[in-house]
Amino acid sequence: MSNTDVVYQGMPPKFDRESFDLFLAWAFEQRVSDITIQSGEPLWCDIYGVLRKVNRRDLGLQEVVDLVTIIYGENGAARLKAGNDFDVSYVVKLSREKSIRFRVNATAIMSDDRSGIQITMRALPGVPPRLQEQDVPKEIITVFSARLYGSRSRKNQKLLDSVRQAVEQAG
Repeated sequence: MSNTDVVYQGMPPKFDRESFDLFLAWAFEQRVSDITIQSGEPLWCDIYGVLRKVNRRDLGLQEVVDLVTIIYGENGAARLKAGNDFDVSYVVKLSREKSIRFRVNATAIMSDDRSGIQITMRALPGVPPRLQEQDVPKEIITVFSARLYGSRSRKNQKLLDSVRQAVEQAG
């Protein structure tokens, strides 16, 4: 490991739910964007656009299978073995009031001519950004809002018609 690598000091001999949640909380505090967990490899984290190895030991296939079970449930490994990836969310409870939610993608892989598993995780923001903060055109926000509040009322129908007409004229 180079001196630029960020090292996770709490690495257990083998992950269980508690130690896995502690690692994920640490990764969140480090502002990790992506976490890659792969059998036969150490943990990798994307920190500010740089992929970094954050521990010194490789994770065995059974340990990664155990993490799949923690994340997905008892049939997660069988699902992957059958060739079916999964995309789910995983929540780490930090306290009664605070939690971190992760998007998880898991897939079966071949690595060094052996079957394995790769899990990619990314922390999700607690509150989604507002449409106005995402540079969404005002016309689309107006149409979306009208549909959200119902298009059956005359006022909303007139609004939808005028927005549609404006979009057609602009296009």
